[in-house]
Amino acid sequence: MKQKLVALDSPPPVVLLGLDFTYNVAVKLTVADVYALTHHPEVPDIYLFRNRPVRKVEICGIVIGKDERENNIIYSVDDGTGVASCVYWFPADVRQRTIRKTVPLGSLLLVNGRVSEFRGQTQITVNTIATPGDPNAEILWWLDVIDLHKNVYSKTMLVPENYMEIVAEVVKAAEDEDEPDPTLDELQKKFTAEVDKALANPNLSAPDFKPLVELFIRSRDLGVFYFKDVLGDPLLEHVAKVISSNQTRSSIGSISKKKVGSLFQQAFAGLVKEGFFYQKNEDEDIYEVISHERNLGAAVLEAVRDGPIKMQQFFNLRSKGLPLDYISLLVREQPGFAHVTYAALTRTIRKLKNDSLIIELGNNEFKSVDF
Repeated sequence: MKQKLVALDSPPPVVLLGLDFTYNVAVKLTVADVYALTHHPEVPDIYLFRNRPVRKVEICGIVIGKDERENNIIYSVDDGTGVASCVYWFPADVRQRTIRKTVPLGSLLLVNGRVSEFRGQTQITVNTIATPGDPNAEILWWLDVIDLHKNVYSKTMLVPENYMEIVAEVVKAAEDEDEPDPTLDELQKKFTAEVDKALANPNLSAPDFKPLVELFIRSRDLGVFYFKDVLGDPLLEHVAKVISSNQTRSSIGSISKKKVGSLFQQAFAGLVKEGFFYQKNEDEDIYEVISHERNLGAAVLEAVRDGPIKMQQFFNLRSKGLPLDYISLLVREQPGFAHVTYAALTRTIRKLKNDSLIIELGNNEFKSVDF
């Protein structure tokens, strides 16, 4: 089951910027598009193109002017829709030279850089420049831009329906980051204590049962298990009977196995939705816990490795790394991980970094070391 996405028709909030591909790549635009960019209402150095976040752009055009100064040179680049001022800052070792190599007038120039403003005028602060040798380069670049306008830029940004809940999970994961995992002995003692506490509660009800089922599975270190393995635990069965007795005002001895089984099924359905485990085999009623060591680590690593390839194949966008938000979407598309939480993903990302399997490039963007 894929997570439900909804269209976002307004400028994306800060917490959602990383969900959009355009936030982390140099967006291919015409010069007219660059001048049409508007400021994001919350973040001044982020621009919007059709409500999609833009930090870096790529343009292609003819050099029709240049203004060389001591520390930089400003190229005037004309692509037929307008003229862009592209500021290239010389490296420190080049600034003192009397003769410096620059791009000749009339050359085709490919510019990749950050959108900025100087004295109220939009300009591009250059990261890289190139003079393509292929005479068809400009035509091919224009075909890319037209295709991107049609198939990417014109599409409304899609976001998770419950994105505010996701943000809360990320915050909680950061707060819990340094807490060590409890030992099995500690979990078993906690399970026994929580059962005693539950049975002492005169208002014990169905919502109280799910946490006990989860704690039981953790305390027994169950990885892959049958529904009946949990159903057969005598302590949990007794708690289920007490809850059912409270609901029906019947004696514990009169509670049927069907009613007990129904409480277990409700708890299992809730834990699946929370991303604690998933149903691995419906016919045999087999479940598998979702954890970094067992399966989530491999799923996240696969997403980090394959994500840039998918971005190139399907969206013609190049990116060295992937933002956490996009990694989560790729992971949730894999069988069994539709409900995996941001908190679990964040912990797994941290562990993969500690194991030197992925690296962080900055801006919460990640890359596999062998990619």
